[in-house]
Amino acid sequence: SSETSGKGSLSDLSSNLISVTEASQLSGFTPAWIRRLISRGEIQGVKIGHNWLTTEEAIREYMQRDRRPGPKTE
Repeated sequence: SSETSGKGSLSDLSSNLISVTEASQLSGFTPAWIRRLISRGEIQGVKIGHNWLTTEEAIREYMQRDRRPGPKTE
């Protein structure tokens, strides 16, 4: 069975999927952290069988966000 998390649909994801290992190498985050982000819906991804997959675009978008805790100031 497949589960989707985040924005978009499975068809949007399917052409550009990368493994959490590849996403980890791209971002510097651990594979466990990337799986957590997908399961929380913070980045777009899908679980197929036992494998979590995401896209390079989803990782890059997440990395560009201001992820610091607390109120945001301009």
